[in-house]
Amino acid sequence: MRRTTRSSNNKKDSKRYRKVEIYLLALCSTAAVLWSVKLAGPPRRATFAILVPVVNHKYHLNIQSMRAWPKACHGSYYVKNRVDLVFQINTLNDTIAKDVFLGELVAAMGAANRKCFNTISLWNVNLPAQDEVYPRAANKMFHSAFSDARHRGYEAFFWMEHDVQPVVKNWLDRLYVDVVRHEVDYVMLGSIPQNKKWASLNLGSPHFYMDHINGAALYSTQPDSIELFDYVEKVGKNHPNLAWDALISFIFHEWMTHGNRASWDMKVKFASKYRYHEFMYNNLGSDWRPSEYPKGTIFVHGNAQSTGNQYM
Repeated sequence: MRRTTRSSNNKKDSKRYRKVEIYLLALCSTAAVLWSVKLAGPPRRATFAILVPVVNHKYHLNIQSMRAWPKACHGSYYVKNRVDLVFQINTLNDTIAKDVFLGELVAAMGAANRKCFNTISLWNVNLPAQDEVYPRAANKMFHSAFSDARHRGYEAFFWMEHDVQPVVKNWLDRLYVDVVRHEVDYVMLGSIPQNKKWASLNLGSPHFYMDHINGAALYSTQPDSIELFDYVEKVGKNHPNLAWDALISFIFHEWMTHGNRASWDMKVKFASKYRYHEFMYNNLGSDWRPSEYPKGTIFVHGNAQSTGNQYM
């Protein structure tokens, strides 16, 4: 009798344990499914963009540059769904022409590099004819790009002019992982001239140009940046001969000596967030010398004397 009771209890325990086991397996399976859905989730919306300015009658310069791009990413693993590519064109009214332009630009970079970007699009600034002069066109295109990037949800963008050339493989991975995700609390990260010929270029008052960061740079679109570039745009109306990058240096170094309190406040607040960074080597005004690049160089901003200004 005892054996029968013990055997019956063992069977009940066995059934009970089995039910618990099945429940736990089901719970684990459900958790695995939910976790996989969470991982897959909806398509990720990119918060960073490579923004390439294009002038319609000189877009062949962009074509030439992109054909020389080395491999942009390592199988798109690091940057997949994280980086968009945007071409911003000065004026383009014809829809068919827009498709043709975008098609040629996209084709120039090659199939492998196209896969590195989440989306590829073209923004049309539609500049009026009277604005098609330098630096007015450059300024309007930049401020339009900054505003569009901010309103479209990009937290930062890299202003990649046609004479900015990647000089390392997997350059998009390097830029995104080593710079974009690593750097915080900045309004602008870029380069200063690294060659002796810079002083001979006729670019205006030399003492505020000597340490200015070139416009081909990485920009944050966070509130501090909005405040600074709104002010730069405002100041630019009184200094139409200066591009936006020169205006920042002008505000920081020239106006403070004239007792302008607003510019001094900008200097105090933003100078530490306006920083040089080794990812960009500024070689304007001389030939490229790979042996001179710092170890962290990803891009070289190249020869102004041979290519001329894109907007002129």
